This record gives sequence, C-alpha cells and structure tokens, in this order.
Amino acid sequence: MTTSMTGETERLLDQAETPLDRSLILMQIEQHRATAALNESMRALADSFTAHRVEWVAHRDILTKLDVKFDAHVIEEGSLLTWGLRVFSLVCSLLVFIVGTFGWYVARHIIDVNQAQQATIDVNSNRLTALETLLKDFATQHPGK
Repeated sequence: MTTSMTGETERLLDQAETPLDRSLILMQIEQHRATAALNESMRALADSFTAHRVEWVAHRDILTKLDVKFDAHVIEEGSLLTWGLRVFSLVCSLLVFIVGTFGWYVARHIIDVNQAQQATIDVNSNRLTALETLLKDFATQHPGK
C-alpha cells in the first residue's frame, strides 16, 4: 500500500462514525492490498512468460536447425538402406540360382543313376529269363539228365 493511501485511509478511519463504515473502509483497504499483490503476481507472471517465450524462440531455432540436419540424415540413411536392400536382393537371387542349379544337377544325377541301374536290372533279368528258358528246353529235350 502506498504512503498517500495509508494517510488517507487513516484519516477516513478516524472520520468513520459507525462500525459499518469502519468495516467497509477496512474491506477496501484489504481489497487494495489484495489487488496490489495480484498486480505484482501478474507482473511476475508476465515477465516469466516473456522470458519463456524468448527461450522458446531460441529453442525453436535450434530445433529448426536440428530438423534440417535430421532430414538430411533421413535421406542419407534411406539411400544407404536402399543400397543395402539391393545388394541383399542380388545376393539372395544368386543364392537361389546356385541352389536351384545344384538341386537340378543332383536330381538329374539321381535320375541318370536310376536309369542306368534299371538298364542293368533289365539286362540281367533278360539273361536270367534266357537261361531259365534254355534250362526248361534242355530239361524237356533230355528228361533223364
């Protein structure tokens, strides 16, 4: 409360004739003190907000610079990932081709071996059939021997 307000309120309190007048003057004094305290609080809040805004602007400028660096980093990393994906797909394609070729070779070898064995079995079967036929003919022609 200011000094001019103090002197004036003291004079008004001395001139008050009824307790109601005194209580009204005391309420005004209290309201004046509360308004002054609120005014100081608002002034401190405004100063704090201004300081915060200045800090935020500086921070935002830093973030803007970081965003530019981050965007460049994302583009660079994207190109590296794309290159890595291409190399990976090429290696996988080559592996699939090599494994497929090896599988075809093994399957072809198994089929060829099977055909060779079947030909040998057929030849031997024909020989046995021929020998059996010869023995039957010999047995029918020479019954006692």
